[in-house]
Amino acid sequence: GIISKTRKRMFKHLMRLSMRFYTEMPAGAINQRLLGDAAAVSGVATGGAITLVTDIVSLVFAVVVMVGLSWRLSLLAFVLLPLYYFNFRFFSQRMRGANAQIRAHMDHISSMLQERLSAHELIQSYGVEQEESAHFSSQARQVMDSAIRGAAYNISFNQLSAFINKLANTVLFCAGCYYFIQETMG
Repeated sequence: GIISKTRKRMFKHLMRLSMRFYTEMPAGAINQRLLGDAAAVSGVATGGAITLVTDIVSLVFAVVVMVGLSWRLSLLAFVLLPLYYFNFRFFSQRMRGANAQIRAHMDHISSMLQERLSAHELIQSYGVEQEESAHFSSQARQVMDSAIRGAAYNISFNQLSAFINKLANTVLFCAGCYYFIQETMG
């Protein structure tokens, strides 16, 4: 229902846009947004809201328990948090850029495909099937290159996050052992 409503609203909005918009925005890009992006936004709106609420409740509970058990270890854990933040900031911008490139290439492919399919008789009559296939292959290659770059950033982000997590766990474990041995845990 949410996806359907979103698409209906988007379509109504599209009908009110100026002719200039339609001359500057390829039809394939509009199709891509109407069909694909509506579902993605709806998925984030429904599943994301539930996840956000449960994550906030879990975070508050975890912080209260941590501070209650050991304020020293809690302070050390908070000192390590910027490592996660810097990792996120560094890679999120790059992943966003790669995704924007993929979207732009997919918009172009979608528009090109729509135009070529509607003009397939002309393409065949002029005998330019090979050129059109080569152009499509070039565009598909650009999408693949952007996707590979985005995947590399994503893998690097995940691996560095795992390393930071293991480092933080090790530091906290060693500090906890030290405080326990010194009997200054609280």
